[in-house]
Amino acid sequence: MKRSLPLAAILFLIAGCAEEPKVLDASTSFDLSLKPKTSQKFVYRMTTTGQDVTSTITSQLEVVGQSEGKTKFKQTFTDYTSNGEASVAKSKEALKKVVVDLTVSPTGEVEDRSVNGAEPGLSVPEENVLTLPNKEVKPGDEWPGGLSFVGQKASVQYHLKSFETVDGQNLANLIIDVKSMPGIYFDEPIRASVRVADGMIVKFNARLQSGDTTTVVTKDLVSNP
Repeated sequence: MKRSLPLAAILFLIAGCAEEPKVLDASTSFDLSLKPKTSQKFVYRMTTTGQDVTSTITSQLEVVGQSEGKTKFKQTFTDYTSNGEASVAKSKEALKKVVVDLTVSPTGEVEDRSVNGAEPGLSVPEENVLTLPNKEVKPGDEWPGGLSFVGQKASVQYHLKSFETVDGQNLANLIIDVKSMPGIYFDEPIRASVRVADGMIVKFNARLQSGDTTTVVTKDLVSNP
């Protein structure tokens, strides 16, 4: 007679298959630049929490072409939820009609952004793009750059904290010090993780203060078919 494993044992075996994050040696270096492949699709979920209001936007970045080292993306929005807006359903349907065309350099600079299909008055979220050094770097290296965030441009300093391997993928863990952003104060550095293979953001976490309001913004790569 065949004996089956108890459910608890099966769950333990499944959990045991997940690879533990492994911090790589401090002397390890990788080229850190934006270099996704054509036809790749990246699904992101961005959540903003502040003043008892939580909003979540799910979007997709599709790589539609590459030219002279630059990447062309098509951005679409697939979902929007909020507990603080009465017209969520209307905004959600309006966002689904929007297509944003982006041309981004290997360093992450958005060289061209075209918004199509947006209704008058609709606020279309900007993609958070990081500045990458476009060269080999190792933990401890720093570089100046910019950051597009909450509709503003910030001057920042990037610090490469470490490289680690998570589920077979090498990630670069960054600490981002905001040097200036009018009207907004960051009470702690922004933290982000970027995938070494293509320079795409995997995780992003920021906590900012504007007047008496504290806002937390997180962004996660939830699918890369």
